[in-house]
Amino acid sequence: MIWRGKPVIFDVSQAVPLEHPNADQFLMRDIENINRYFRRLGVEVQASEEIFRRITGASAIR
Repeated sequence: MIWRGKPVIFDVSQAVPLEHPNADQFLMRDIENINRYFRRLGVEVQASEEIFRRITGASAIR
């Protein structure tokens, strides 16, 4: 999340190593959950796939 132009990291208790076989799926699930939460508040959000790409540099879940 970006706040006042700087990244904010929260809820790292669910973190897994990048090498974890489900790491990409967990990340996409978390992105979708965050998007759903903010959409319900009326906030315009970016597509989950775009956020995933920006975070990982990958065009799709590996």
